[in-house]
Amino acid sequence: RRRRVLELIATDAVVTPRDKLNAALILQHTPGAVCDGKLVSTNPEHYLLAHHYAKAAFDAGLTDAGMLVAVTIDRYLAFTEGRQRYGTTQLLDLSSGQMYLPAVDRTVTDEERARYGVPPLATLLQQAPERSPPTP
Repeated sequence: RRRRVLELIATDAVVTPRDKLNAALILQHTPGAVCDGKLVSTNPEHYLLAHHYAKAAFDAGLTDAGMLVAVTIDRYLAFTEGRQRYGTTQLLDLSSGQMYLPAVDRTVTDEERARYGVPPLATLLQQAPERSPPTP
């Protein structure tokens, strides 16, 4: 499905807000793999592309794209920088088997989270512990 979506994108066939939302839904399901004992994305750029399509759909009036706007950028940042903006992505610590939140950007307000349908940060932090961002 991802291959087909990329073909449609390459031929400018992803046009309507609903097309963009559907493309984002498929691209955000890019699989992960284990590398050096860590869960990594096989192609994090798919998450960024999904984010742009979800945001375009949301900006065009598809309110059901809101959560996907937050999820896709969080997924991209979690797999590339070890942090996230909204707090929607939980990852699995392969050594402990426990779920955790990559570090969450405290400059993002609960009002901004609510705009995209994301629960308040306090609620998200009750679901899984947060990890500090990796040191550069």
